[in-house]
Amino acid sequence: MPAEHTGYDKAMDAIEPLVELLAGRTVVALVGAGCSTESGIPDYRGPETARRARDPIQHRSFVDDPESRRRYWARSAMGGASEVELAPDGDAEVEPESGSRIVGCVRCTGVLEPDVVFFGENVPRERVERARAWVDEADALLVVGSSLAVFSGLRFARRAAKADKPVANVNLGPSRGDALASNRVEGRAGEVLPALAARVT
Repeated sequence: MPAEHTGYDKAMDAIEPLVELLAGRTVVALVGAGCSTESGIPDYRGPETARRARDPIQHRSFVDDPESRRRYWARSAMGGASEVELAPDGDAEVEPESGSRIVGCVRCTGVLEPDVVFFGENVPRERVERARAWVDEADALLVVGSSLAVFSGLRFARRAAKADKPVANVNLGPSRGDALASNRVEGRAGEVLPALAARVT
């Protein structure tokens, strides 16, 4: 198990072993929703998640249910407004105005989908292959702000570890990839990453 550090001071102390681990290496980063929490966009599984948890929209629901699409698009349109509560997927806690309507694709009249991967939807194969290539070409993997709770992210940490490449985790709270990590820093991305960049560059 990697050494674990908590609190801001300990996180800053933990930067030096992380610098030593990553210095001089080509590093690829796997970034999760935890990178956005300090900007006010909540994550899915962080320490504060249970207090305001709600289920994210599923792909099947978006495709099959016009009301789900209406709610999704209305919430997404409001996502940047300061008076609404943001969600990790760009969704926001608002109800659609009555009478709002959903338009289809202007080319095929089918369901218009955002360029995101919904829960319950497969990551497109070409994206997976591109990410695998990045991991294979890199000397180390840096995981930031992810619990790696879903296989779509965990598989890359496993791939790097299997190739004997160091895996470093920067996260608040435990991660499914902690057992694979050569180094783990318990800290906020907005504090750890600038300090890391200042020492590595």
